[in-house]
Amino acid sequence: MIVDANAYCGRWPFRRLSFADASGLSALLPRSGASVALVTPIAVAFYRDCLSAVEEMLEDPGWETPLMLPIGAVNPCFPGWQQDLETMARDLGCLGIRLLPNYHGYQLCAEEALALVRTVHDLGLPVVITMRMQDERSHHWRMPVPAVPVDDVRFLLRELPRGRYVLSNVSWYEVQALRPELDMVEEAAWEMSYKPPASYLEQAVRMLGSERVLYGSGAPLQYPEAALLVVEQARISDDDKARILGGNARRVFGLGG
Repeated sequence: MIVDANAYCGRWPFRRLSFADASGLSALLPRSGASVALVTPIAVAFYRDCLSAVEEMLEDPGWETPLMLPIGAVNPCFPGWQQDLETMARDLGCLGIRLLPNYHGYQLCAEEALALVRTVHDLGLPVVITMRMQDERSHHWRMPVPAVPVDDVRFLLRELPRGRYVLSNVSWYEVQALRPELDMVEEAAWEMSYKPPASYLEQAVRMLGSERVLYGSGAPLQYPEAALLVVEQARISDDDKARILGGNARRVFGLGG
């Protein structure tokens, strides 16, 4: 079973997206053979209130469970984030919490961020550290959003090593720079939707181990077949591919099976 560990739902403000809503995503995912997708609403990057973005996604009439399972997001500078986080985890069934510090205007070394990460870990959920939403070269010229600095991620992993982390939309070069910290934490995985060539995936399996790599498509911001092709073309074992395409995500996000 293929598990897509990085999919999105909703409109991107700066260009037209095909398959943007939940019904579109459900039509798009079979192109990669995904049986389950972990989905974040795009609106969490842009709404002041992240909870309303998650609720809006789940209220979409095209939302299809168990094909789509929600990943929430929280801005620790937003009033009442603690209750919003509880609602996402307890009531809405979010399987992880995405951090978007560059879009929400805080640093990972800030006490607010550390408090959020501690709380997510206490809830038993993985923290999805999102370095970017899209390649910086494709941003709207009036809204460039720099990637989260590697040093900020390094600080967070060193400060709070006990817990589960997923690095999302992170280049292979950034992952290599964080290798010492990834070895320090309780569990960390690289979600590889940021378009690495197959040779980089081969390096990741040699350096990190295939158990720390997750398949993610970035759909509908990216074509889902692109990341799948990277896994298929990589010169790694079938067991490695099976772990990357589904087994690891089931473990990290507690999907069972």
